[in-house]
Amino acid sequence: GLDPRVVGFDLGKFSSDILSARHFRGLTQRVAAEKMGMTAAAIVFLENGKAHPLVTNFARLVQFYKLVPTDYL
Repeated sequence: GLDPRVVGFDLGKFSSDILSARHFRGLTQRVAAEKMGMTAAAIVFLENGKAHPLVTNFARLVQFYKLVPTDYL
C-alpha cells in the first residue's frame, strides 16, 4: 500500500475527521482503539495530528468511521 507520508496526505483534515467521528459516536479514545485493534496512544497521536497513520491503521480508521480514503489525498 501507499505510505501516506509520501503522497501529500492531508493529516490536518484526517485528524479533525477522526476526532469528530469518534465524538459523534460517543466513544472514548480507549474504546475506539479497542474496537479497531489499535492502542489508545495511537488514537491520541493521530487525533492530535502528531503522527501519520500506518497504512494498516489508516485502513482500520476509514473503514470503522466510514470515511472516504481519497478525501485525504
